[in-house]
Amino acid sequence: MNTLHLHTPRGGHVAARVFEPPAGTPTTLQAVIGAAMGVPQRYYADFAAWLATQGVRVLTFDYRGHADSLALLQHRRVRHVDATLHDWRADYEAATQYLHALAPELPLRLIGHSLGAQLPGLFERTDHIDGLLAVAAGSGYWRQNAPQLRRRVLFMWHGLVPVLTPLFGYFPASASARWATCQPA
Repeated sequence: MNTLHLHTPRGGHVAARVFEPPAGTPTTLQAVIGAAMGVPQRYYADFAAWLATQGVRVLTFDYRGHADSLALLQHRRVRHVDATLHDWRADYEAATQYLHALAPELPLRLIGHSLGAQLPGLFERTDHIDGLLAVAAGSGYWRQNAPQLRRRVLFMWHGLVPVLTPLFGYFPASASARWATCQPA
């Protein structure tokens, strides 16, 4: 596994890792794993390492302001990160372009988890991407939640998010997620 520091077109600093197939195993495919929002790339490390044993070169990354990418910044505090959805899109797209440039002759596939399956729809360029496997990629629209969650999700987006985000400087999602899904702490 090689650790990288990618610079993205929108001024981002992105920590990434490339998992290479073992020596003697031909590389037949490349894949970028696009994480769910707030999920660090280390969550996908075992899966990426396994894919590498199957002949797939895999790149994982942390969106700017998350996990290892946050450590690349001077202030290293989430409340000081000013990133938008379009910045994260640019981070993801830069990761795909970096991996494609390593071996443009190999097919490049995306494995997107939640937000990581939604952002490719916003990419400026997709001609180098050969496919997308979407995992748990909901629409994000509150009415498409299970009936017992609709009111809670509506309150979360129109009550908790607008109040807690300015208060903390970011949205404390892990605590809010337990509340919204009725999971015990």
